[in-house]
Amino acid sequence: MRISIAAIVFGPLLSILSVCADAGRADIGADVVALSCHDDSLVTGDPGGNDSVAVATPTDIGAGAVVFNGANLSICPDGDVDLFALQPKTTDTIEARVHYDPSFGRLALRLVDGGGTALAADDSDGRVLRIRYRHDMVETLYVEVSAPDGAENNYDVQMFIAD
Repeated sequence: MRISIAAIVFGPLLSILSVCADAGRADIGADVVALSCHDDSLVTGDPGGNDSVAVATPTDIGAGAVVFNGANLSICPDGDVDLFALQPKTTDTIEARVHYDPSFGRLALRLVDGGGTALAADDSDGRVLRIRYRHDMVETLYVEVSAPDGAENNYDVQMFIAD
C-alpha cells in the first residue's frame, strides 16, 4: 500500500515523496513537468502585455524608488518581449538581473533607450543574467527581457540603482 505524503514543486521539477507503508521505507521520484506560463498581467497591469516601449511596465526607479522586483513573470507565447520603464537620474548606475531556468530555453536581458538601441546586454547561458550601466543623461530607459531563440520561459527580474 502506497500513501502519498507530499508534493513539492522546485522550479520545473515536481518531486513526489511517497512512503511504502508496508515496507517502512521512503521512495522519492521526480517527474519533469511542462512549462506553465505565468499570467504576468498582475505585475504589468495590462493583460495585453508590455511588449513595446509604448506600453512598457512603469517602475518607480528614478522617482524615489531604488529597487523594483518582478516575480513569476513569463516570456510566453513564443516571440513575447517584456519591457520595464525606468527614469534614472544623471550619473545613476543601473543594475538589472533576471533569474530563470535555462533548461526551458535561453533568455536575454538588455537595457535599451527609447529607440531600441542596446546600451547593455547579457544573453549568456547561465541561470542569472546581469547588466550594469552608468547613465549620463536624463531620459527614459527600458529593461527588456526576451527569448532570442524563441523559447518560452518564466523568470524573476530585479532592477535597482547600484550607487
